[in-house]
Amino acid sequence: MEKPFTTNRLKTTPIMNQIVSDHWESLRRAKEAGVPTVWSMGMMSLLPRAVGIPTHTYATYASLAARYDATDALLEEAEADGYSPEGCSYFRLHLGLLSAISKGKPVRPEMKLPIPDLVISPRICPEHPQMMDAIHRRSGVPVAFVDTPIYGGDADMMEKVVHYIVEGLRE
Repeated sequence: MEKPFTTNRLKTTPIMNQIVSDHWESLRRAKEAGVPTVWSMGMMSLLPRAVGIPTHTYATYASLAARYDATDALLEEAEADGYSPEGCSYFRLHLGLLSAISKGKPVRPEMKLPIPDLVISPRICPEHPQMMDAIHRRSGVPVAFVDTPIYGGDADMMEKVVHYIVEGLRE
């Protein structure tokens, strides 16, 4: 007789839940303490983190919204503000959050993100410029693009790519 299938519950899930919860709470506490915070899209989160600035990495908010069953409400809020349902859901989740906060609608404390002092982004996704513009228009937060060329890992190009990014940051 075959042994029945049993679910193997990961022991790391509760550990990761606490790490993630601590991250979101640290962003809220930093802002309350007057520490500048950054919202980052893509790999740009490494820059502010390298100098100790609390940073929200854009795509991670989707998992938080899903954890608290808030995705539908936030997406609907963004769509009510005229953002297309065919657009990027990461984008719409953030715009839905900003919209709900600005209208004084109730948002679970665990779902609130502090309004950042800066938003930074590479130009990897075709919607990044629209996202940055919309966040700036909605919140007045300054935004900065860091042009990061996509390359196939060719070792000969790495030095040129790094130089290009460094010079772009200096500008």
